[in-house]
Amino acid sequence: MNSSWLADASRGIDGTVTMQTNRGDVYKIQRVPLSVYNEWRSANSAGKFFNANIRGKYATVNEYEIVND
Repeated sequence: MNSSWLADASRGIDGTVTMQTNRGDVYKIQRVPLSVYNEWRSANSAGKFFNANIRGKYATVNEYEIVND
């Protein structure tokens, strides 16, 4: 993925995307259509695509968050 924010994302057969940021946070995004996931993977900016097309549109669970003291 082309992103300074996103390290990786993978999609399971149930449509759940597991996403990891470059700082180590891990999120699960539920029921992402394959077409949306494929567009996201090939976007010029994965972060911009995420903000415009995924954030707030699909249920998201924060699995692991890095906390800086």
